[in-house]
Amino acid sequence: ERASTQHLDMLAKDSLAFERAYCTIAFCAPARAAVLTGRWPDTTGMYSEQFQLLRAKYIVPLPKLFRDQGYICHGAGKTFH
Repeated sequence: ERASTQHLDMLAKDSLAFERAYCTIAFCAPARAAVLTGRWPDTTGMYSEQFQLLRAKYIVPLPKLFRDQGYICHGAGKTFH
């Protein structure tokens, strides 16, 4: 007998399903850095959880772009762990 998944079915009905989704790297912090900077890990210096984002002047993270336009940005939870 199959399990009832009515809530998951409702979520799936209103959701977007990606047929092909790709990630820049298999580690979470470098992948988030890639999303927030629009750059590959080899240009940010983040290859694993042990590396820190390079503070190069040409790397401008998305939250800074938002902040420069007057938005208030805050990271919490899985963004910083």
